[in-house]
Amino acid sequence: MARRIQAVMAADGATGVLNLRGGIFAWHNAGLPLVNTGGATRYVHPFNAAWGRLLTHRNLASHVPA
Repeated sequence: MARRIQAVMAADGATGVLNLRGGIFAWHNAGLPLVNTGGATRYVHPFNAAWGRLLTHRNLASHVPA
C-alpha cells in the first residue's frame, strides 16, 4: 500500500511513506514515537473496541481522532 500511495503523498509534501509491519498498534505497543496534528503524543486512536484490544497499554487509547 505504501508503494501505491507514495507518489501522491510526496506531492503533498510527505518525505517518508512507510508500511508499518504490525500496524500502528504494534508500533504503539513497542513504545515507539507517535505524532499527531498537535505534535508528539503517547496516544493512539483504536477506531473501535475490537481494534482497541490490540493495544497493550489500553490506558493510552484516545477516542478523539487527532
